[in-house]
Amino acid sequence: ALGLLLDHCSRWREIEFSMPNACLTPLIRQAPVLDFPLLNSLVLNPVPSIPSESLDLRYIASNCAQLTRLHINFEAGRALTLDDCCAILARHSNLNSCTLYAQCVYYGETSDVNKLMLPALSEFHLLVHDNSGYTTSVSSSPEAALTSFLDRLELYTLNSLHIVWLLDG
Repeated sequence: ALGLLLDHCSRWREIEFSMPNACLTPLIRQAPVLDFPLLNSLVLNPVPSIPSESLDLRYIASNCAQLTRLHINFEAGRALTLDDCCAILARHSNLNSCTLYAQCVYYGETSDVNKLMLPALSEFHLLVHDNSGYTTSVSSSPEAALTSFLDRLELYTLNSLHIVWLLDG
């Protein structure tokens, strides 16, 4: 069914998918070549099913620079890092509401001398979870990783910041 819907993605304005992550495979695979010229709101709430490393969400919204609302709550598959979150935010300066679920790892790969300016972002929700498997992070602790990530952001109109800490300790 999702494959059929993708044929009409150029007309989407608001879309929300709440389905097993395995069902999102067609969207993830075709994301680099899909065109979403009218899409304002993208919400992905996958239902954890069989973990799939092929479900890489880093570029799911790469063709949606006009997005004003982006919510990616994704627990299975290839999880986002805080670096991936920076890359996503850098491509979406029009966002006014954003929710991201990420591993609490920050290498600083996307950072440079400039801050990441998000002039319209008024609501930011970040869910950070276990960083196991990542041992070469520039930030030695999850706290330092989160601090470095947040330090990179310029949030001029932020009204609501919600951080969910899903780590032990």
